[in-house]
Amino acid sequence: MDKRESLKVIQEAYFKIQSVLESGRYEKEYYNLIRGEEKDHRRFCPDNVSCGLTIGEAVKIFYVQTIFDYLFAGRKLTTKDFLHVRKSHFFACSLVENYREELTKALQGVDVEKVNLVDYARLMQ
Repeated sequence: MDKRESLKVIQEAYFKIQSVLESGRYEKEYYNLIRGEEKDHRRFCPDNVSCGLTIGEAVKIFYVQTIFDYLFAGRKLTTKDFLHVRKSHFFACSLVENYREELTKALQGVDVEKVNLVDYARLMQ
């Protein structure tokens, strides 16, 4: 998948997830948590390296793929993971546990395999 198609797949799933979470403050809180993690990550990037994705595009990729990990791939976290896993994963895991039915319904028709094929590292080049 090229960059345009990858971002289109992510955008479609992002809006569907957002529509479920918009009713509370969780959508913005989750987005901002990932945004902070991405900005921290980019702080360590050498000056001469350009990023292939904007911060907003990168955030949406992680936003969607992390929800998909816990909703469709059956990924689970334990308290032991807290020291080694990004905090946004705990947030996503909780969102899935609290809104599983609504998210599953909203994401019907989204190609999970295509979402999983979106490669952040490749798109950053």
